[in-house]
Amino acid sequence: VYNNNLALADSGTPPLEVFNRLTTGGDALTPIKAQYFIDNFQVIETSFDNGSGYAGMLVKDINTNQYWFVNRGAQLSSPSDIGADIGIAFTGQASGQIADMVKFYNKLTTDGSLPTGALLDVAGHSLGGHLTTWFTLVNSGAGKEGYTYNGAGVNNLPGTTQDASNCFSQLSESRT
Repeated sequence: VYNNNLALADSGTPPLEVFNRLTTGGDALTPIKAQYFIDNFQVIETSFDNGSGYAGMLVKDINTNQYWFVNRGAQLSSPSDIGADIGIAFTGQASGQIADMVKFYNKLTTDGSLPTGALLDVAGHSLGGHLTTWFTLVNSGAGKEGYTYNGAGVNNLPGTTQDASNCFSQLSESRT
């Protein structure tokens, strides 16, 4: 779902560079899958290395104009991701990464990277699945669908959607 080699890519990254990034490293794609990605998707913006360990990207399907908000899963070599997973185990939330995900989404919506009214799906694996679950619970009107793969669940959710939204806002404000 998320490829670390695209961490610093954006809409101006040349296709050959995207291909080279996708086909090298520990999470490399096969050349056929990398070419499929290049032929069908455009990386709009990425968020990487922001203190909490959160990494995500906004990708656009160039054939359908569908946008994907993708949250990266846990990297076992990352102390901040391990800390986030421990936070999920004890509190039901990876609060620092949730806050940075919210900041990234808010940036995308305010700077026009994600156009108003755009079709948006959200996806994530593992820790990214946890973040995707939080996103879809709190932003029910923002996303069309949420897809999680082996996602860490959520716990201690507030009792109402408004309570969850307030919690989401507080987490985001705590990271500013």
